[in-house]
Amino acid sequence: MWCNLVVVLAAVSVTVAFPVEPLKGGEIDRWFVQKLDHFDLTNPKTWKQRYQVNGTWFKGSKSSPIMLYVEGEITIGPKNESVFLKHYGYLKKYAEEFGAICFVLEHRYYGESHPTEDLSVENLRFLTTQQALADVAQFIVGMNKLYQFQPTNRWILFGGSYAGSLVAWARLKYPHLVHAAVSSSPALISTVGQREYYEAVKETLASYNKSCAENFHQGALDIASLLKEPKGADIISKKVVFTYGTVDPWQAFGIRNSSDPDMPVIKIEGEAHCSDMGDFPPGGLSEAVKTARSQIMGLLGKWISE
Repeated sequence: MWCNLVVVLAAVSVTVAFPVEPLKGGEIDRWFVQKLDHFDLTNPKTWKQRYQVNGTWFKGSKSSPIMLYVEGEITIGPKNESVFLKHYGYLKKYAEEFGAICFVLEHRYYGESHPTEDLSVENLRFLTTQQALADVAQFIVGMNKLYQFQPTNRWILFGGSYAGSLVAWARLKYPHLVHAAVSSSPALISTVGQREYYEAVKETLASYNKSCAENFHQGALDIASLLKEPKGADIISKKVVFTYGTVDPWQAFGIRNSSDPDMPVIKIEGEAHCSDMGDFPPGGLSEAVKTARSQIMGLLGKWISE
């Protein structure tokens, strides 16, 4: 079904240097050139995707991690360091602990990241999760080249709600680029019936080659079978932590239980949607959130060292 969905990621040669630019005047906005359509090699159109970077805590060693917050259906924070910390302050604790550099990537079609001139139906066909995931992959490849990161500088992705699903999928789809992910309140198992669509795809494949359609069908059955097995996910992905508040209505669509220590589920008692990602409130964090963040810190330390 996805025969033509191929992302070509160029090999990147890196050196030991870390030319991280210091923040100047609080300005932290940057722009990265993305392809409009990652899956059409005949389409040369590009656009500029906004991102922010903060290297305040970066140690610059070969083992220093890279933390990327993938934003969802919202604009990223205003462009100054103090507001960066206000919007993404919870990352500071993790960055300080592990000497990480922090990036925030704006989602295509949100904020100031405009792939097309307007929001016509024709142009909105480029607003898909597949394109957004490819944006993340190409961004990582580009930053590895720009900042001359080493393979030992591991990328750790963070995201909440829809973006929480994105970072989990990115870890699954691009394990050679994404070392681990913190997925807060993701709706990973919500589905809609699309039987007619898949029947049409099967007929199309069969019209070309009957065995091709049969192989795809069997592959889909095998994957579904694996996902139902307690150890099935072991074959697919590791190093993703899922967090949910116990009063989060979206938890019904998420992964609520896991026996795998490398794919744990952290339930935060009495908290709501993406509560572990909130900034430090005036009244202070609840003990449940503090405990959850401590658990996440421990997992990150373990995964970064592996």
